[in-house]
Amino acid sequence: MNIQEEVHFLGYQSDIPQWLMKWDVFCLPSLFEYHSIALLEAMRAGKAIIATKVGGNEESVTDEKEALTVSARNPQSLAEALVRLINDDYLRKTLGANAKTRYEHEFTEDIMKKNLASVFHSLEKLGI
Repeated sequence: MNIQEEVHFLGYQSDIPQWLMKWDVFCLPSLFEYHSIALLEAMRAGKAIIATKVGGNEESVTDEKEALTVSARNPQSLAEALVRLINDDYLRKTLGANAKTRYEHEFTEDIMKKNLASVFHSLEKLGI
């Protein structure tokens, strides 16, 4: 494909926040997900996101609001979404800002702990 000058496979990386800072777009073309930590990290970093409509991705982001979501196993729709974000600076910035806001309102460690404690409290009230 003659893309060796553009694509590099760097192996395991531990400095994820530094890598995310370098990117304009985060693309998660998963075939299967539960609740993607990588997606949450991209949201926290305020990145424009493209994610496939699998697993918990659509619980984390809403299409056209915090991300562009595409069907899995559909390279044409993935390519179209990538081109769209590459060419639309306003959309890229808007999706990134919305993703960061949603992360801060729903997915921080403190919020997740409070939500989990609330579930346990509700179960306790039910005698479970």
